[in-house]
Amino acid sequence: MKIYFYIFLFFVAILVASSILSFGLIYSLDYVTKLRIQYPYLIYGLPLFGILSYYLYLKFEPKSLGGMQLILNDNPTVNKSEYPRRMHILNYVGTVLSHLGGASVGREGTAVQMIYGLTMPYIVHPFFNIPDKWILILKKTILACAFSAVFGTPIAGFVFAFELGDLKKIYDPNAILILIASFLSDYLVRFLGVHHTLYPKLTLLNVPFSQNKLMLILGLIVLSAIASRIFCFIRNRLKTVSSKSVRNGYIFIVVGALPTLIYYYFLHNQLILGLGILEIESSFNTIHVWYLSVMKLLITSFTIGCGYFGGEVTPLFFIGSTLGSTLGGFNPAMTPIIAGIGFICVFGNATKTPFASAIIGGELFGWELFPIFVLSCFISSLLSGKSRLYLPTKLSD
Repeated sequence: MKIYFYIFLFFVAILVASSILSFGLIYSLDYVTKLRIQYPYLIYGLPLFGILSYYLYLKFEPKSLGGMQLILNDNPTVNKSEYPRRMHILNYVGTVLSHLGGASVGREGTAVQMIYGLTMPYIVHPFFNIPDKWILILKKTILACAFSAVFGTPIAGFVFAFELGDLKKIYDPNAILILIASFLSDYLVRFLGVHHTLYPKLTLLNVPFSQNKLMLILGLIVLSAIASRIFCFIRNRLKTVSSKSVRNGYIFIVVGALPTLIYYYFLHNQLILGLGILEIESSFNTIHVWYLSVMKLLITSFTIGCGYFGGEVTPLFFIGSTLGSTLGGFNPAMTPIIAGIGFICVFGNATKTPFASAIIGGELFGWELFPIFVLSCFISSLLSGKSRLYLPTKLSD
């Protein structure tokens, strides 16, 4: 009975951590984004911000440089005393500094790593003697709660936590606890005052079926597959090269800032910098130029690959939605629909979580087009091949 009491305490701890840390992260990034827009010269400080973040990691917790892959590949049966204990604060500082300098990075990976770094060293502590089965369940709870808190999609967060490992494990009777935690995390972060981005509810009622519309959707599915493959290739190749030598890490940090600095120096706008939420929102009612998604793809994959801290999910949403918006030029009435499909497809391809991505579409854009979301995500994921952001995990071992 004592073990189950400890497990209950850790479920509560994860819920509290996910809501408070996600709340703090979202508002911190909102603040530094407004600060950067008000004082755009901060963008030229990006290399210094990156160097400072990298120095703090090397000095206080080098193991944390593994990021999301460290979490997903973690095996609860070994090295229980070696979990990174400062991962939460280092990820927070690194991500905030990245956004202050305009780095094209996200936030969801940071939320996961913050909750993980704050709770896992205690969950695996020998004093509590938590069985490995429950450690894995608690890790899935961290993934689900972080995703739910940041995006306001509790069902997708629940499915995402399993789809990264083994989706069949979702039938485990204990999985209902993760689903409940995911909903509670979303509720708590809203209770604290977080207002998630509101997207339009998509419908086909005013867009009669035609061959032209079908070709637009198929074209977007193919382009989403290509975009995700290119993104994963650049990001993963640079990650592999930059991680081989810690000594050269500072060089990669400086080089990783160059595309952002060049972009801002010549164009003098911040459209693709940071999260790019405003551009994602406008994708549903505006026809964007074709190179917006291309520049976001190249700069984000290069920036993250060279070692800047943050997540990939929101930039992937940006790439997909603006790609769909561009194709909307061929049929403006279809713009909201294909922007929404692109929004979920590029993310689903890169993470190899097509079912969770389709559910994101349902939760954010309404369930009317859910069958189309499912078909689009699965077809696009198949076309994108084996390329993925994260290697196959041991979460379900």
